Amino acid sequence: MNVLTRLGIDRLKVELSSFESDVFSAGLKILSGQETLVELGMVRKSLLKQVDVDGEVYYAELLWTTLMKQIKHHTVVFGELPRFHQVRRDMAFLIDKRVTFAEIEKVAYASDGKRLKDIILFDVYEGNNLPEGKKSYAVSFYLSDSDKTMTDTQIDAIMSRIQKNIEKETGAQLRSAD
Repeated sequence: MNVLTRLGIDRLKVELSSFESDVFSAGLKILSGQETLVELGMVRKSLLKQVDVDGEVYYAELLWTTLMKQIKHHTVVFGELPRFHQVRRDMAFLIDKRVTFAEIEKVAYASDGKRLKDIILFDVYEGNNLPEGKKSYAVSFYLSDSDKTMTDTQIDAIMSRIQKNIEKETGAQLRSAD
């Protein structure tokens, strides 16, 4: 997603859609409107066997012609480097399989779009030890204030608001660290 953001694609205006194809057993399309910008996912084992590859292979294809049309009129804007450091907080959520990361991201930005600078999904778990129909998302939230260094109290209040809104809007539950 960072590549798309750096090209000028608004991450909140793209849609994620899962799919299967001759290449992917578990694929994900990144769409802008009806146009596919990126296809990525896990390559089918049958293709890997044909070229004697053991293990999992992930592949991404950026559809440059479509991407270039999307960013044709984008102007790159440079700004001053931040004077105050960024803070990272991680949370893991237990969610229904139907909930997408895009939904989590949208709710989080709506909770505090001014100081929430980035959201990164760093782990997805589906399988043993989870209730049927559930998955776990581990997410990093990056916060900073352009005017001052944030205190622990301010950070905790923002993270609490983000957590409550994600739980309310998506039915997620915060996973404990046990």
